[in-house]
Amino acid sequence: MYIPPKAVDETLSFVVKNSCEESAILFDYYPESLVDGSCELEAGKNIHNYLVQIEEPLKFGIREGEVKTFLAERGFSQIHNVTAEEYKKMYFHGINKNREVSSLLFFVHAVTE
Repeated sequence: MYIPPKAVDETLSFVVKNSCEESAILFDYYPESLVDGSCELEAGKNIHNYLVQIEEPLKFGIREGEVKTFLAERGFSQIHNVTAEEYKKMYFHGINKNREVSSLLFFVHAVTE
């Protein structure tokens, strides 16, 4: 999220070209609307504005609902997008059960074809 789109494409291309078939990649990302400042959620506006203010703006995001297409076009398959609700249910138990997580941060797992 802190590197430009061209560098993201180059990195993903390198992974696909230099990895064995069905090698896995896992990364987190924000939606494109948070990166470009068009997110309508207050939390998104706050994150965007704060990062611009401290001169560390986000440079890359994936359009909402497009992660599978985005990665498939770059040579990945078996793409699983994990929302905040899903990862909270999977990992936040016991003392962390009521911990708040950002609904704007997603994780994705995919494999090379």
